Amino acid sequence: MANHKDLFICARDDRSYKVLKKYFSLNNILLLPDMAFCISEMYLNHLRSIENDKILFLKRMDKELCLSKQIMFKDKLEVDIRDWPKVEWFYFCLNRLDLKVGHLRQVIDWYMSFIFKPFLIRKGVKFVSSYRYIYTTRLHVAILALLLHKPFAFLDNSYGKNSDFSEIDFM
Repeated sequence: MANHKDLFICARDDRSYKVLKKYFSLNNILLLPDMAFCISEMYLNHLRSIENDKILFLKRMDKELCLSKQIMFKDKLEVDIRDWPKVEWFYFCLNRLDLKVGHLRQVIDWYMSFIFKPFLIRKGVKFVSSYRYIYTTRLHVAILALLLHKPFAFLDNSYGKNSDFSEIDFM
């Protein structure tokens, strides 16, 4: 890949950026914020739910969970401990269908861009905006909380992705 002079690679944290600069020194390596920051604040505000008095601890339940940092809550009744809904299987099924039937790539890309992605954004905003405070181990939940001006605590994942992202200075 490095032999292609027109190759552009985007990194969203300094550690990835440095690795890419080292191994792709002749290519165009860019440090860019996550694409979620491009979602309009007006659009997000339109999707908000009514805030309740509960705390959300969005705790990932996969291999990225960092078990060394556990949070104890005094009043467990005011805290919902949940993970982000899983939807990757849907995209996986569409890709399998494309492999079997063929020629569906444009239809799948259109569907993902104009139907499925807006659905996920609506679902995520309604979910996150309903809580008064958020603890999260997921990068995109932290970004969404930031975009919604929700107070949150951002906990690291197993390999430092979250802390790497939170240390970026794009200015």
